[in-house]
Amino acid sequence: MSTHRNAADFARLIQEERERQRSQENWTPSHDDAHQEGQLAKAAACYAFIAGASPAKRENEVYHRNSPEIVSSLSIVYRTWPWKWKWWKPKTRERDLIRAGALIIAELERLERLKS
Repeated sequence: MSTHRNAADFARLIQEERERQRSQENWTPSHDDAHQEGQLAKAAACYAFIAGASPAKRENEVYHRNSPEIVSSLSIVYRTWPWKWKWWKPKTRERDLIRAGALIIAELERLERLKS
């Protein structure tokens, strides 16, 4: 019998991804604070967007992202992605949504620090 994950499970996965970003990628609060143009939120939007693509379209977009015919279907990501293209690394739909959630948390934490 399979068990289904719930909101608490996904919240834990998002928090684990946020911790991974801090420990393995060295995305510290001071690093995040340098992104004052909404880059964290934009990156989250890109990962959420690609997670919503149909499986066939997603496969083309993820694995053939440099093909000219794909650029038009991925145009929102090409226009929105805030960093060098080498940092655009979509994985699975679930993984991309988890990464989007972690990036949203990073942006919320950054905004909260601005209040201090």
